[in-house]
Amino acid sequence: MKELQVVLMAKTENAQIFKSIKVKVPDDGNEWHVVGEMLEPLTTDEDPAKAMEKKEKEDKYADERKEIINYLNLVCNSRYRPGSQGSKGHINARLREGYTVDDFKSVIDKKHKEWTGTDMERFLTPDTLFGTKFEKYVNQTVSNRKSANKTAEMLNESYDMMANWAMQKEMEDQDDF
Repeated sequence: MKELQVVLMAKTENAQIFKSIKVKVPDDGNEWHVVGEMLEPLTTDEDPAKAMEKKEKEDKYADERKEIINYLNLVCNSRYRPGSQGSKGHINARLREGYTVDDFKSVIDKKHKEWTGTDMERFLTPDTLFGTKFEKYVNQTVSNRKSANKTAEMLNESYDMMANWAMQKEMEDQDDF
């Protein structure tokens, strides 16, 4: 039994739409069994063979895209879809340039840490993270600015507490006289 991908064509006055299905064909060729469900339209007004080849190239990174977007959604508590055109285009372009899934996760982690709680948080999107500045984000060193700010805050609080304690002690000492 062979498994084939069959392209179906629907023709209207204005366009041609191609869809593909997977079928199993017995060796005698008498009976076809549909294996996969109908896929989305491949393209319009284009040669089906070229359309299939183009679609296969685009889906070459489907697993990586899904892992990257799922990680982004987990870290940033968002709901982006791996198949949306923006995500697909940026992620596929960076993967073709040789970047790895770990590079994407690193950028997500760095920018999440840097931008969460700031006005930049709204830019934790696939378009921004995986666009033209991706190489810069990959090579960015991790900033400890937040932890430094937190340390400064704690020191200020400690200083205020000590100053208040010193003022209370001074007042108590004055009351004793």
